Amino acid sequence: MRKADGILVHSRFDVFLDNVGHLFNKSRRKELSLERMIAADNVTALAQQVTNKATANQKIHFDKCPLIYWACCCNSYHVLLFLLVKGADCNQPDLKLNYRALDHCIRKRDWSLARLLLSSGNADARLVLPGRKRVTSFDMADNATQELIKTLEAKKRLLTQLKEQYGQQKELADKAYKQADMNKAREYYGQAAYTYKAMADWWQELASDENIPILKEYYQKQVKQHLKSYLGLASHADFYQQEDVNTLRLSFS
Repeated sequence: MRKADGILVHSRFDVFLDNVGHLFNKSRRKELSLERMIAADNVTALAQQVTNKATANQKIHFDKCPLIYWACCCNSYHVLLFLLVKGADCNQPDLKLNYRALDHCIRKRDWSLARLLLSSGNADARLVLPGRKRVTSFDMADNATQELIKTLEAKKRLLTQLKEQYGQQKELADKAYKQADMNKAREYYGQAAYTYKAMADWWQELASDENIPILKEYYQKQVKQHLKSYLGLASHADFYQQEDVNTLRLSFS
């Protein structure tokens, strides 16, 4: 700012600094707004700003802390579920502490959140972050938690195998149906239905072990969705007993 004939005149650099300061304050206000929404576990408000995978993976705290990490710090279960559904990357580290959401949960021994990240997200307990000297989430866990991680990793591998198996069976069933080979189509739809039933059982096992209501409800929702898909495939295959179907439909009432 310079003075000319007793009048204060803004130079172009002063205007530039004012604009930068305004943008910085606006960005910081938005960050603070996100922080408060997550801390309050307010999904309704957060949904207006997080609408896709890209926004679910944005960072706060001066572009250092992923939203999913902050959600775990705040024990915001509803927000964490919302971010996972939107496609948030569980393996993003907090750039200040060099910890991921899973690392934080294991250090705090919050097994419910850790289990959610491992089962429903892409969290990898064996991932080595840069600068960690080959220390992983698994290494930081106590013996009991390590056993739980091993068990869940084995379960996750089973779910992955079931998904791959279902994809192959569904592809064969659709192909047979298009070729008007109804016997083959019914056979493959039947196999795909049983695979989906096995996936429903997988989620049911998680639900039965969960104590936190919101997470239990999420797992039970997965069970119902998979059972509905099972019924849909079963109707294509026409292979089930009617009483079994009626039993399953009771769970939706």
